[in-house]
Amino acid sequence: MRWRCSHDGTMNNKLLISIIIFIIFTIILISGCIHEPKPNPPITQPKSDLNQLQKPDNEQPKNKEKLETCKDLCGDGICQEIVCQAIGCPCAETEESCPQDCAVEENIPLLDNMLQDCPTQEEISRFEHDFNISSDEAFVEYSCANGINPNYPSGKLDPRLTLYQMLRLMNALEFSKPLPWTDKSLYDWFKGNIKGIYINNSSEYSFCCDPERVINLKGEVVGASYDANWVMGAGMAYLIVLAIHEARHIDVGHTCGSNDNNLDELGAWAIQYYLEYWLVNYLPSNYQTQNEKENLASDAEYILHTRFCNTN
Repeated sequence: MRWRCSHDGTMNNKLLISIIIFIIFTIILISGCIHEPKPNPPITQPKSDLNQLQKPDNEQPKNKEKLETCKDLCGDGICQEIVCQAIGCPCAETEESCPQDCAVEENIPLLDNMLQDCPTQEEISRFEHDFNISSDEAFVEYSCANGINPNYPSGKLDPRLTLYQMLRLMNALEFSKPLPWTDKSLYDWFKGNIKGIYINNSSEYSFCCDPERVINLKGEVVGASYDANWVMGAGMAYLIVLAIHEARHIDVGHTCGSNDNNLDELGAWAIQYYLEYWLVNYLPSNYQTQNEKENLASDAEYILHTRFCNTN
């Protein structure tokens, strides 16, 4: 049996094919028009502009909320380490965030601390009244800042200021036990024994006494830079000991050449030994460091074993 297609069937087929082609063409056309947009290139700001706009890390607030809710008291002299957490409470402070309030101060012993300070005008007037202070060289204009006369070259001290400091510290020594050779304070004994201090830059040694009751202290010793410390190599402690040694010669000279016979004579070497021993053992603990005490003790032992002809 043969099948025959009618004229209408052929037309329907052609129409169907045309519709299919139109649909395919439309899909292709749409696919070509729709595409993913390319991202815009990033805007790069010149480095110099960024540096101007952005604060360095150390200038950026570390805790913006903290700055907005707590009270900044940095600079009031109190380290706010433990604070409340409510709005209006002080901001917590550390050595890094507020060094002026929280920095740990070095524990400087009293005598070294005094040497970093300057004598008051009242003290200077007292010393000038109690002692005739003179020199064979003209003094440079007096000034004092942090214990030093800035008008002198580096490495050299004002000998006049050095003597003021020596007398200040001598007056500050408060022993818990009386000195072996006097019931007075060290300063009062010294003041009662001599009339003046002469800074002698032409002499090889310190000595007593010329003129009468005036001790001569070698200029090189009085102006040495180590006198700005209590004990360092030498130091102010040894200048005080030297002055006391020479002042003792007003009462008694050496009895065994340049040495003394024994401690019992209480001569110049004896009171030098005893003074160093008293400095080590009978001053308040905050006056000096352990190392400074050990240096003084070592020197006292050296005197005891080398400056007396009869140690029995």
